[in-house]
Amino acid sequence: MIPFFPILMGTESMKQPAFFDIEERLTRRSGLGDQLEAFFRTVDFEVFRPDLEKALAHRLSV
Repeated sequence: MIPFFPILMGTESMKQPAFFDIEERLTRRSGLGDQLEAFFRTVDFEVFRPDLEKALAHRLSV
């Protein structure tokens, strides 16, 4: 989860997040090599789909 507060960098002071702050933060994080993006490129989550669908179907039927 990405925090909804500005990241302090150098002399940047705390400010209220603006409309585009989150997008800018995600872009900056991607440029730095976001570990979560690397994880998604590495792991094939479709392998887990049958088990997750089965568990969800069971939960909804209870």
